Amino acid sequence: MQPETSTPKGPYNQLKFVEYTKYAKGQRRIDAIFIMPDGTTEVPVGQVFTEYDPESKKWSHVAKDMDGNELTQPTPTDYQQKNYLKENARRLADERLEKLQEQTQALENQEPSPEEPEQNLDEKTNDIQEIRNTREKKGKGQER
Repeated sequence: MQPETSTPKGPYNQLKFVEYTKYAKGQRRIDAIFIMPDGTTEVPVGQVFTEYDPESKKWSHVAKDMDGNELTQPTPTDYQQKNYLKENARRLADERLEKLQEQTQALENQEPSPEEPEQNLDEKTNDIQEIRNTREKKGKGQER
């Protein structure tokens, strides 16, 4: 008998779209999320923004990456934008993961900021006592 090899079940190496119909007045947003081959990692790869122009009474669709850079020119239909994201999903996901890893490494390599040395508890107690004494000298804090 051969041992079973475990393969992730369900959709993987696929692209799914999540639509937000009430993103802003006269606008819609569709997020494109790529499911990596391991089946557990979901990477947002881009967005399709839809905007209505009341003057021309037409919808405009444009695809952007997660940083807000335009990937395509505006078109009257969203299927062209979705097709672009489908065709380039793997490349965009790899670029996004690489960028996230670089940001994580930069944060890890960043030197911690120097913190203020902790005051002694006795010093804090003395400070509170001094504040109370000065308030009493000024006549504040007394009952009326």
